[in-house]
Amino acid sequence: MIIDASHYALEETPWTERAACRGIQNPDVFFPGQGESTAEARAICHPCPVRQECLEYALRWRIDHGVWGGKATRERQRIEKTRGRPRLLPAPHGTTTRYARGCRCETCSEARVSYSHSHDRNGT
Repeated sequence: MIIDASHYALEETPWTERAACRGIQNPDVFFPGQGESTAEARAICHPCPVRQECLEYALRWRIDHGVWGGKATRERQRIEKTRGRPRLLPAPHGTTTRYARGCRCETCSEARVSYSHSHDRNGT
């Protein structure tokens, strides 16, 4: 899956300049497939001076893929449950091709329905 990050106005991330993963030749190590090991990514994250900032960023934006701050998706989900934080949604959302998964606002609900209907008619 390719994610076009230009659609997201998340936040400034100056801490990434000091990240241990900066310049890694194979960033796929941070996005292992189902059942693949996260050990290599964790080894890179462990001594990172901005590990906590990275983790907080992933938690704040509920990034649901990859290893961030040395934590895999399920670990971040457990942290999120214990904290009970509300989700900050990336912008823009609520168009027929981009709605925030899990968002229950009227705009996203309408967009989700419209998107579903357009794909039902096209058979995709």
